[in-house]
Amino acid sequence: MKKFFTLAALSLLGASMAFANHTHSDVAQEPQRLPSYGCEEHAVTAMYTNMYSTSTMKNEMGVISMYDGQIMKVCFMPDGSVYFHNPFCLGSNSFPEKQKLIGTMDANGLITIKMHQVIYSFNDDVTGELREIKVARAVVENDEWGNSTVYFEENPSDVYTLQMDAETGIITSVEPNVCLCQYETNFPWYTVIGNITMTPFEAEEVIVPEDATYYTYAYTYTKDYSNEAKVVDVAFTDTECYIKGMVYDGAWIRGEINGDIIRFPSHQFQGIRETQSVSFAAGEFIGENFVTGAKEYGPLDALEVKMSNDKKTLEAAEGQTPLLLADKTVISIYENAVLNEFVEVAATPAKPEITYGQVDSQWAGLEFNIPWQDVDGNFINPENITWTIFIDDEPYTFEPGIYYINEPITEFPYYFNDLNGGMDLYTNGQLHRVFIYGELFETMGVEVYYTAGGERRASERAVYTTNSIEDLNSAKEVVGTKYYDLNGREVVNPENGLYIKRVSYSDGTIQHVKQFVRK
Repeated sequence: MKKFFTLAALSLLGASMAFANHTHSDVAQEPQRLPSYGCEEHAVTAMYTNMYSTSTMKNEMGVISMYDGQIMKVCFMPDGSVYFHNPFCLGSNSFPEKQKLIGTMDANGLITIKMHQVIYSFNDDVTGELREIKVARAVVENDEWGNSTVYFEENPSDVYTLQMDAETGIITSVEPNVCLCQYETNFPWYTVIGNITMTPFEAEEVIVPEDATYYTYAYTYTKDYSNEAKVVDVAFTDTECYIKGMVYDGAWIRGEINGDIIRFPSHQFQGIRETQSVSFAAGEFIGENFVTGAKEYGPLDALEVKMSNDKKTLEAAEGQTPLLLADKTVISIYENAVLNEFVEVAATPAKPEITYGQVDSQWAGLEFNIPWQDVDGNFINPENITWTIFIDDEPYTFEPGIYYINEPITEFPYYFNDLNGGMDLYTNGQLHRVFIYGELFETMGVEVYYTAGGERRASERAVYTTNSIEDLNSAKEVVGTKYYDLNGREVVNPENGLYIKRVSYSDGTIQHVKQFVRK
């Protein structure tokens, strides 16, 4: 039986593609489920592990395109099994460590992938969201007017084959017109890929020389309009400087010292981020986009960093900023980059600042900032800061089932977000936001702790009082409601977060209030 996929009118195998509604029948056999352990455990037990840069024809949501440069880890096991991690980018990039496809390789380098397989199941729940892989065959049909259309039909052999070249290590599809097909049980669409070429990927990582001297610095910067801070390692030789984690955690960049200026060349490899190779680069501020207002940066050959005479302060030159790139696309911009030498000692953290609170009959929300300073204004390490919510002076425990967390939590690390992307427990830089459900109370408070130098010290508690809230407009008739983000842009369908709510009443009055939206 033919399976029709929704395809755009684009070219593939020299033929045009027509739109068609697709269907798929229930799968007769039980899909193969792989062990739940992740990539790192495969890598430990593998004979060897390679990284590959993958090129493939890909159809997703009805759009055909070529994907180049996507990075995949492949583990070759002692028993001849081959594990493809985040296979050919078929699944979501949100869970690359969970997705894997298994095949077997013979002595001639022929890799056979049997169908069909589950490459991802949400929380390993067999009844939850599944992403499954099947095989399809591209079939070209010509009509009487000379027009050709490409369809995909199920492949009776139920296997997909790849061939590894013994000399180059390059892996390619054996049959170009046979494709891998991914579908999700809860979504009526397919992803189809074919014409796969996998090229061994090697990149030169920055290695710090053995004779380098190491120091610890506090690194502050603005990323995506959020003020951020962390503690990083910095190493010096007589002629070079190395910084760890400036744009990518765990990765070093190398710079050359010339007087009080350190030049860090662009395009230094940093590692693999989800499915892409990422690198450090330097950017120069060139202005704001006249349409969106976003800051725009032009490329530089190197980032210039000014160094104080005592080496205790490193600061990016005016107008320059570190960038994180993925395949020449800017992923993150690190504005106002400054590093100051840091020695960690016991300290009392500054009092958190409550910026907004809201309570209704079913839930309450609290938004607050946690500074990375002590009571005297000195920098403290966010990695050693924790915080607790208090309800009517009692510590509140967040429970699984109500919240997207794995275990009950009363005290949180500084940068904690829940497993649902921060739906109910959210952090972005100094900003923190929590939601409380099904509780009746008069006060919400937040207390901060800092553990260093063998001591644990608590901040003064910030308290939000709820019993003073009253709706002065409850008797008026509402005739219109609009929402705006904190930059003043209207939002038609606000998602979870804080917004400005504009309410119009029948008497002509207008009220603007801050309001949490929770969906």
